[in-house]
Amino acid sequence: MACPFNTSRISFMEMTEEDAQAGTNKVELGLGVTYGQYLQLPKLLDCQKLQSEEQGHRVDDEHLFIIIHQSYELWFKQIIFDIDIVVDETKTLRIVSGLDRTVRILKLLVDQITILDTMSPLDFVDFRYSLFPLKPLL
Repeated sequence: MACPFNTSRISFMEMTEEDAQAGTNKVELGLGVTYGQYLQLPKLLDCQKLQSEEQGHRVDDEHLFIIIHQSYELWFKQIIFDIDIVVDETKTLRIVSGLDRTVRILKLLVDQITILDTMSPLDFVDFRYSLFPLKPLL
């Protein structure tokens, strides 16, 4: 599948310095769809709600925790999507290609979990109780 943005119908929209600083992508297709609109970036990037912040004591590492776990869920969704295609596929090359993609995603997920190592156990404890209002383990 080719990139949907690989087209000669790309134009640049007017933009202010503030838009650029806000990360707004103003490259659009001839159809008027920006990269951000196509990927629904405002919706996607607004999904990180820190429970610790809502409870009045923001813990910065909670943001990392959320990003890691949300990205895992997106990759799991892709794996399920690919496996569903492979199950119904009759062409060996497409089966192998789909399974190869799944294996590569799983390898990525194994590597990705190490990013959580940059968060100390005490940092996790700081917001853990916002997620699971249980009695402290300590």
